[in-house]
Amino acid sequence: MKTPFLILILIVAGSTTFAKRAGPVEVKPISKNGHEFSFRIKNSSCQENEACALQVFLISKDVKTGAVKWDRELYQKLFDRKLEIDVQWVFPKSLSYNNKKQLVVTDERGSMYKVNSENGKLIQPLKSIIYPARRN
Repeated sequence: MKTPFLILILIVAGSTTFAKRAGPVEVKPISKNGHEFSFRIKNSSCQENEACALQVFLISKDVKTGAVKWDRELYQKLFDRKLEIDVQWVFPKSLSYNNKKQLVVTDERGSMYKVNSENGKLIQPLKSIIYPARRN
C-alpha cells in the first residue's frame, strides 16, 4: 500500500519541477573603446492597480570612472495577469559588437535590436515579437 502512494508522490513532485521556467542565460558585459556594456532588468511588482511588465535596459558605463554614459530601454514585455508571470519573461540572450560600432542584442524569443554604441540610440529592432522601446 505504501509503494503506490510513494510512486504517486514522486510523479506529482517531479511534474511540478518541470513546469517551472529555467533561469535566464547569463549574458556577460562586453568592453569596447573604454566603455562597458551590460543589461539592467526591471521587473514591476505586479500589484493589483499597477502595470505588470518586465523592462530590459542596455547600459554604457565608463570603464575607468564607472559613470553611466547612457541607459537605453530596449524593450518591455507586458504580462497577462491570467497566466503565470515566470513563463512570460523574455530575457536578453546575447550581446555583441559589430564592425559598425553597433551593439546587437538578441532576446530569448529571437527578437534582435541594434543600438548605437556611442550615444545609445536604438537604430532598429531588427525582428521584434514583443514591444520595443520607442526610438528617440
